[in-house]
Amino acid sequence: MKILRLTLLTWPLLLLAACSSDSHEVGTGESNNAAIRFHSSIQGMTRSTYKNDLSNLVSFKVAAVSNVANPDVYFSPMEVTHEADGTWKNTITYYWPPQALKFYAFAPTELPVNITGLTQQLNDFTVASKPADQIDVITAWGQGVRATPPATNGPVSLNFRHALSMIEVRASNPSDTRIDVLGVKICRIPSTGTMTMQQAAEDYPTWLVTNGSERDYVIKGDKNADPSDPRALITMMNSTDVHNIMFGREGWLMIPQALSPWTSGPTANGAYISVLCRICDGSGRQLYPDEEGKFGFTSVPINTVWQPGHRYVYTLNFFADGGSAGLIDPNPTSPEDPNHEDEDIDITPGGNRGGGDIVVNSPITFTVEITDWQNSGTDNTNIGF
Repeated sequence: MKILRLTLLTWPLLLLAACSSDSHEVGTGESNNAAIRFHSSIQGMTRSTYKNDLSNLVSFKVAAVSNVANPDVYFSPMEVTHEADGTWKNTITYYWPPQALKFYAFAPTELPVNITGLTQQLNDFTVASKPADQIDVITAWGQGVRATPPATNGPVSLNFRHALSMIEVRASNPSDTRIDVLGVKICRIPSTGTMTMQQAAEDYPTWLVTNGSERDYVIKGDKNADPSDPRALITMMNSTDVHNIMFGREGWLMIPQALSPWTSGPTANGAYISVLCRICDGSGRQLYPDEEGKFGFTSVPINTVWQPGHRYVYTLNFFADGGSAGLIDPNPTSPEDPNHEDEDIDITPGGNRGGGDIVVNSPITFTVEITDWQNSGTDNTNIGF
């Protein structure tokens, strides 16, 4: 039996590399030629927090480290703010020292990034449980050296890059089996880690996830919402149209990593996607979950390598090409409903069946044999009144 078909769309970096820049300068010392100034841009995919032209980037922090064999911190993370008149203003004006410098910048400014001469890290970062609370971490690296007179220093270029991965889920159903989708969940994802900032302008930061930090993340719609509401129930059948099932959310922002997949058994021992849905046959009879009128989670394992600054779109194709509707979730509950009070969710969706079992068996099919009419003496019966 085949399960959900999984199509992964990883947007190539070249497609994500369009950028624009804001050229306001930082530094207001009397000797502008010697003041350290910055030129900022942002590269790659966007989230509403930061637009490509930095119009929503109101501040960032930047630190400087000497670019020598035994480096020291020249200045600790300093906040740079976007002023009402469109200019950028730094907290302190620093001037070029004799030695070359490396610059490490990041936003949001409240991130507890630790900058020393040898390490530049964000330690024990944890992804928030709700998409609305997840922050878009951006980082940049630059370098420079004091110009020899009569030359003057231009601004240091800081090309910000997105440090996390964005995850989106979509679905389609070309069959005449009706699927009503009310939510989506991404499960057993390591969600705490340490980020080491990039060491070159064209690089991305690197991440090391913390063992034992796996979490589940859910987005749930509203079955009573108006069809025009992005939270409304999504019904799919008889169409190859692909539906975004994020219910008004842009996507999860997750720590880049190589996922270890769920082994499709009764234990939630690896990463998987789970769709909260109700499945009915052509007559309207509910096939899944077990309790009439409720919704149940159906799942598929994933083993993607998530890269920083990339957006991953998973498309789940129900009942396509002879496939079915996935496997019963080994943990068929919502992480936002620990007491199982959500009346929409059947927490035993398979009845006596458990995690890893097939959600819906193969549809009933027929073979038909047609035999031409034949006549014999016993085929005709005379009935008298």
